[in-house]
Amino acid sequence: MFSVSLKGCEVTPEINLSQHKYQIKLEVPSAEGMAEMWLRCDAESQYARWMAACRLAAKGRSMADAGYDAEVKSIMAFLSMQHPASQVRQKRFVHANIINSNVDTTKL
Repeated sequence: MFSVSLKGCEVTPEINLSQHKYQIKLEVPSAEGMAEMWLRCDAESQYARWMAACRLAAKGRSMADAGYDAEVKSIMAFLSMQHPASQVRQKRFVHANIINSNVDTTKL
């Protein structure tokens, strides 16, 4: 295991929503220049949490910072605006059907 100080690093989103690819490119200052590192996430929510943490770490702050939750919500809102309209309508339709049925949503 190793640790990397992210203070002063460049954080770049690399996402492709249609292919469900969520990556974060980190360019970390090192003695040799900028070292490139990549983080791959499995889902939007995981991506949002890691991206928020990396952005804060680049500013020398931690996930305990008061702005962490707001940053995660902001990233999730941005991602939801990027979905094609047909996917948004489909998600709303499924959500509406769940609300109007007797489905136990705790098991979804």
